[in-house]
Amino acid sequence: MMEKALPGNFRNDLPDTYRNGNPSFQGNAGNFFNQNTRSDPDSTRTTTFNNSQNSRRGPKYPQYSITCIRLSTFQTWPTSIQQHPETMAEAGFYYTGNNDHVRCFHCGIGLQNWDSEDNPFVEHARWSQECQFLKDKKGLDFIATVQDAVRRVQMEEALNTDGVAETVDNDYEEDGNVRSEDTGKDFLPSGKPPTKAEKKNPLLTDAAQSILTMGYLPKVIKTVVDKVLREKGIKYIDVCKPWFIQ
Repeated sequence: MMEKALPGNFRNDLPDTYRNGNPSFQGNAGNFFNQNTRSDPDSTRTTTFNNSQNSRRGPKYPQYSITCIRLSTFQTWPTSIQQHPETMAEAGFYYTGNNDHVRCFHCGIGLQNWDSEDNPFVEHARWSQECQFLKDKKGLDFIATVQDAVRRVQMEEALNTDGVAETVDNDYEEDGNVRSEDTGKDFLPSGKPPTKAEKKNPLLTDAAQSILTMGYLPKVIKTVVDKVLREKGIKYIDVCKPWFIQ
């Protein structure tokens, strides 16, 4: 599954030292694969947390720690893929020999489905922000810039998606009165009815916003919020928090 490309002005958000030599900073590479996690973008936080533990223990695949060794794995790299083996190896990836699948020698993240405009360093930072190799190679500012761009895209995407919000909004008459007989579930935990904006997109509620401050991506939060809304109603939106507090 392909993710939405990063915004066009993302390139301009990066310092010159990051832009030089990189033809594009719009990215779609994803559908990551990992031996210990699901191949699902919604599990990104779990994966990066595991990667953080791995980075503290050292490279997960130390046999590929040297750039030239990683480069040697790309002998059968598909010629149809625009990303050059040299760039991939420099970004910490070695080729698994399967389609366009590559894996980072240090954090162990695997990426596939590369588009022509994808930048290996950007996609690495997008999917594995805790990789120690990446931190050492590109710096924390670069990773933070990539993550900020991802959050902006996902928030914009989430706010423009009606989803379960339509069901919540349909529980109200035009004058704001609640249609449902069980009115209790249609109020926020504070006892107040949601605003029009909160009804349209529950990501704007205090509960969802507080989870955003924990560092979770809007897409992940929206998945959980939608599940709670379907099963319990907006009154119980606070039950989302325990899903994220481990």
